[in-house]
Amino acid sequence: MKSEDFKSFLRKYKLSKPQAMHLFKFQKTTYHKYTSPKFNEEISDSIALVCDCLEHMGKGKAYRFIEEKLSTHPDKAVRKLKK
Repeated sequence: MKSEDFKSFLRKYKLSKPQAMHLFKFQKTTYHKYTSPKFNEEISDSIALVCDCLEHMGKGKAYRFIEEKLSTHPDKAVRKLKK
């Protein structure tokens, strides 16, 4: 999985930066490396596996899984997933 695939995944599920950082347990530098237009980085296997599993689940189940993961975020605005 490359950075472009990851960016399209984030757009598909309308995940914001804080949501993606919480869901995948990223640091700011990792998020920037994976989403920067300057780089086309190879995404780590663990992140690619999570993305593949969510794609395989289907959109409805994936949304429920993401909402459940985001429900533990301390910021209430980040918990809300756009549909």
